[in-house]
Amino acid sequence: MKLTPEGCRSRQQRLGKILNEKGLDGAIIASRPYVYYFTGYLHRHFHAAAVLVKANGTTVIAANADDKEQAPELAV
Repeated sequence: MKLTPEGCRSRQQRLGKILNEKGLDGAIIASRPYVYYFTGYLHRHFHAAAVLVKANGTTVIAANADDKEQAPELAV
C-alpha cells in the first residue's frame, strides 16, 4: 500500500496534538511499519531508521544517507 504525503502529514499532526495534550515533547518511533505509517518512508531491512514527531507537529527523520533524496519530502 502506498501512502500519500498528505495522509502522513495528517497523521503526524494528529500525533503531535495528542503529545501536546499529554504534556509530552515528542515521540521517537523506530519500528519499520510505524516509520512508514507516519512518513511514507520504507527503509531497507538492513538500514535502521527512526522518526521523531514533536508535539508542535514537526517531524525529523533519521535515515540512511543513501535515501536523503526521499526522506525530506516526507517530513513536515
